Amino acid sequence: MSRTRAGFTLFELVVSILVLSLLGTFALQAAHVADDRESLSAERLAQDLRYAQTWAMMSHNKTWVAFDTAANRYTVYVEDPANPGRAGRLTLTDPLTQAGFQVSLGDNEAAGTVLSSPSFAGQVEVEFDRNGLAYDGYDVALSSNGSVRIGRRTVSVSPVGWVGVS
Repeated sequence: MSRTRAGFTLFELVVSILVLSLLGTFALQAAHVADDRESLSAERLAQDLRYAQTWAMMSHNKTWVAFDTAANRYTVYVEDPANPGRAGRLTLTDPLTQAGFQVSLGDNEAAGTVLSSPSFAGQVEVEFDRNGLAYDGYDVALSSNGSVRIGRRTVSVSPVGWVGVS
């Protein structure tokens, strides 16, 4: 008499566990890659903010970093010495690309990262003066930290110009 057994063989269980382990490993790696991209993008933004601040202090001209969440990018501007003020500002030249200093997130190494919630005293840009102090982009000094989010990371700018990532 033959007897039919319901269930899995040991071999089938081992193969199933192996397949699930591999899928889990790939899922964790994908999550780490996305987290790394957010971290790298947030650090890049912090470096660009520090660069704009340093430029303002060295050139004695104001600089601005304006955020465009709809286009998922930010642009660094510098005051035109021949036409001082926000209205005459020019796009700063990026020292790496020698082109206009505009960074689009979601491209290349930043693929999948999203820029959101820029708030500098209610404005979507931050301004640095010749002393490195931070303003709301319209010549009003920040009274508290301003910030912008990249994914789950927050880049903050304090009123005295300290830039940090959390």
